[in-house]
Amino acid sequence: MFIVFLQLKGISQNFDTLVIQGFEFHGLRKTKEWFVRRELRFNEGDKILQDEVIQCMELITSDLRKTNLFLKIEIYPVYLFEETGGVRFKVVVQENWYIYPS
Repeated sequence: MFIVFLQLKGISQNFDTLVIQGFEFHGLRKTKEWFVRRELRFNEGDKILQDEVIQCMELITSDLRKTNLFLKIEIYPVYLFEETGGVRFKVVVQENWYIYPS
């Protein structure tokens, strides 16, 4: 994550605040996307500081871990400096088993 932060500093000095452009969810098979979005503390259109992107990723991870629905959670920022000066988060999850063997 530290490399991503350095790339962010090197690419653009013009954008002090970034607008969250959305979330891309990958790996959802049984869980509905609307339910996962409801659990997040950030929404599309929220503004965050450029220095808070890593902290934002950690907060999203903790929000998803609290649901106990996922075994694995990975979050990647996709920067949209050329278009709007925003960031979109790519969330890759592996769902937990719904039926446990007995």
